[in-house]
Amino acid sequence: MPDTYFSGIIFGTLFPLCATLLEVALVQVLALIPTNVIAAHQTSVLPWIIDSAPFVLGLVASIAGSQQDALTQLNRRYEEESERVEFLEKLSEENPNPVLRIDHRGQVFYGNRAGQELLTEMGNPEECLRV
Repeated sequence: MPDTYFSGIIFGTLFPLCATLLEVALVQVLALIPTNVIAAHQTSVLPWIIDSAPFVLGLVASIAGSQQDALTQLNRRYEEESERVEFLEKLSEENPNPVLRIDHRGQVFYGNRAGQELLTEMGNPEECLRV
């Protein structure tokens, strides 16, 4: 794990502890003993919010991270499919043989260069291709 993870773990652990100690010692001006720490939690909502912040932030970061991972995988698949489609497009475009796409009515809706030349030689290809 990178050092930033450990720094985050240490900060997430020490932040609530230091905040509670500051609340007890400076705000409520009490001695730093366990009963005063418990009393600070019983008399104020702020220590509870501060104590739960690392867990809530960790949960939100976990959800965001999993969503980012899913989007990264989806983007990778999209790029792979785009490359595949581009390859197939080039394959038919660069094919020296005629490549035609014809619908069920005999209408030509795609032809590579060799296919276009063949259609030009045929004159009226739609009449020849109708079934």
